[in-house]
Amino acid sequence: MELWPWLTAALLLLLLLVQLSRTARFYAKISLYCALCLSVSAVASVVCLLRHGGRTVENMRQGPGRGPGGSPRRRFRFANFPLSSPLPAPPAAAVRAESVARRRPPGIISWFVRSFKYVYGLRFDVKGREKLEVDRPCVIISNHQSILDMMGLMEILPRRCVQIAKRELMFLGPVGLVMYLGGVFFINRQRSSTALTMMADLGERMVQENLKVWIYPEGTRNDNGDLLPFKKGAFHLAVQAQVPVVPVVYSSFSSFYNLKTKLFTSGTVKVQVLDAVPTSGLTVADVPKLVDTCHHAMRSTFFHLSRTPQENGVAEGPGVQPAQ
Repeated sequence: MELWPWLTAALLLLLLLVQLSRTARFYAKISLYCALCLSVSAVASVVCLLRHGGRTVENMRQGPGRGPGGSPRRRFRFANFPLSSPLPAPPAAAVRAESVARRRPPGIISWFVRSFKYVYGLRFDVKGREKLEVDRPCVIISNHQSILDMMGLMEILPRRCVQIAKRELMFLGPVGLVMYLGGVFFINRQRSSTALTMMADLGERMVQENLKVWIYPEGTRNDNGDLLPFKKGAFHLAVQAQVPVVPVVYSSFSSFYNLKTKLFTSGTVKVQVLDAVPTSGLTVADVPKLVDTCHHAMRSTFFHLSRTPQENGVAEGPGVQPAQ
């Protein structure tokens, strides 16, 4: 019995459902996203092993000055123009910001993941990107909304930046493997003593190896239109290592992605990197205040970026000023 007619009919029915039903489109796009993650992770893992031979943060994103092929990049500098050039010089700050963005060499993993946005028609409008491109260790914190956050993370991932993820992700086949090869630190949230030991070791490595650490302080995905209370682990890490905290805020995805209403279309995500919050001289006793300062600043910025300043009965207020 020939299966082709049945398969063709099933495919046509699926295409019809995708065209007529928002729910069908939603699950089709989610299924495609998961399939992309699995297939791309498998390919990227092989490339990482061939390129760097194993686990290294360089698999996530290349170091400065070298392109994906390992060769130094040629950089265009306005300083090379003669003083008599008839072209008007742009503002210095704009030149610096643009040059930082243009010379960001992608790593293996970030290059693959950043390509997802073209499949889904997503655009990232980033402000303050240069605040991440500093040659010093720091703790980067950001809000966590959905499985799509991975694209947003890779869009602005600075060099020598590792992430902290729950241990369960390590067992997701090729996804877990590529995360491991990219230098991700897996934390067992069920065993607090092990988690504390790992965080203490990471604090020392940050300073010794000049690493940045990206953490989602909410601890879980949240799409309720507000920020959840922050867990203190990221802030204890920053105080222990005496490194600054750099908040990063992504606008609400609700205009193009909503799990409850099964909405998944193209859209724009606004991203704001806030000014670094110093921790020099702070102690464990200062952690609660540090948490409140960062939470208030990020929450205020989240409402501003999402155009919902009064959502959930919350008003905006002063906080850490966003980077311009």
